Amino acid sequence: MTTKNDGWQAFTMNTPRASSRWASTDRGWLFRSGLCRGNYLDYTPFRTPEQIAEQGGGIHAVRYPGGPDGPSEYRHCATVEDAQHWIEGQPS
Repeated sequence: MTTKNDGWQAFTMNTPRASSRWASTDRGWLFRSGLCRGNYLDYTPFRTPEQIAEQGGGIHAVRYPGGPDGPSEYRHCATVEDAQHWIEGQPS
């Protein structure tokens, strides 16, 4: 089943501040069948270069393979695109 909210709901720093899509850092949620399947939040402006290198990126990505009530997996990514790709690659 597909709902009107399926897909990425993203908010970015580059959107005009008065927009409903503005955020202090990039962030987004992936919805499938009306359920949140993952999200990301860019912590890069709040991390030192050493922390980013140690973690593998400044964007914290989380996915919920069995849905939002099941166990989650997380990793750090270098770009929003990497985070979205990893979240979308839900294991079976």
